[in-house]
Parts: sequence; structure tokens; C-alpha cells
Amino acid sequence: MAAIIAITFYLLIGGCVAKVEVSELEELRSAMMITQLALSQQAQVLFRMVNGTEHVQSSCLEETCCPYPYQRVLDECFYLSTKKLSWSHARQYCHGMKGTLAMPINVYALESFVHDKGGSVFVWLGATDEGQEGEWKWLNGRPIKSEDWSGSQPDNYDGNEHCMDLRPEWHPPLNDARCSNKQRFACQYTS
Repeated sequence: MAAIIAITFYLLIGGCVAKVEVSELEELRSAMMITQLALSQQAQVLFRMVNGTEHVQSSCLEETCCPYPYQRVLDECFYLSTKKLSWSHARQYCHGMKGTLAMPINVYALESFVHDKGGSVFVWLGATDEGQEGEWKWLNGRPIKSEDWSGSQPDNYDGNEHCMDLRPEWHPPLNDARCSNKQRFACQYTS
């Protein structure tokens, strides 16, 4: 009889252990299903993000995309400095930002951008007549439109104005100035 009680007791305990193990397994299975669902949702979000990035990349091919801190102005990317530097130091600064002093295709679009961001500040641009006195060109060799110069500019005042600045309050806005003047400048991103 004692043996029967022992066997019954053993079976009861074993059954309880088995029931405990089964309930733990069911909890683990439930937790695993929840984790799988969460991972599936995260994968969908990631997939949408990747597709969104591809969309942005493809639209960047169609339009101009500007890296930070440059801003898009029509189809060009510009940065207006808050620092005041000489023309040559401004040029070096722009090179450090993977750009050049601004050489806008549309001077009036850049003028509007500068006016909106900085008010009536004088801003260095990427043009000079240092190669040949009176022969003004953008740094990339493109000629400057004569109608973009203000009034009697360029006038080479005191025989020492060989760098171009933009003056947003002037119409047209281009002026020749002393390269040693310290003033703000506009950089243009070049890819």
C-alpha cells in the first residue's frame, strides 16, 4: 500500500511538473509570437523607410539636392556665411566646405536669398579681374553679364578693386571691391 501511495504521489508531482512545464512553454510560445509580430511590423516600417529613401534619391536626380548647410536657390546650392573674411580667406573657407565662392547663374535669385538671410550685407562672390585688369570672369571662367553690374561698376576705385561682391540693396547688385575687405560671403556647393 505504501508503494501505491508513493507511486500515486510521484505521478501527482510529475503531473504537476509536467503541467508547469506545459504552461511555461505556452507562455514562451505566446511571447515568441508577440516578438515575431513586433519584428514583422518593424521590418515593414524599415522597408517603407528604405523605399522612401529611394524615392528621395530618385527625386534628387530630378531636382537639385543640397547637403547641409547649403540651401537650394532655384537649381543651385548656396550657403551664406555669418563670418567676415577677406576674399581669399572666404574662398579657402568655401573650399573647406566642398564648395567655392558663389558663381550664380541667376544673380537676382542669389540676391534675394542673401537679402532674406542677411539683410543689406555685402557678400563676396567668386569672380575677379586679377588675371587681366578689367576682364571680369567667374572663377570657373564663365563671363559676367554686363547688365548685372550696378551703375558705373566695375570702377576699380583707387586702382585696387579686383574682387566681386554682391550688394542686395543695389539694383543691379554686383560691385567690385578691395579683396582685403572683411565681409560675409556666399559659398556654392559643387558636387
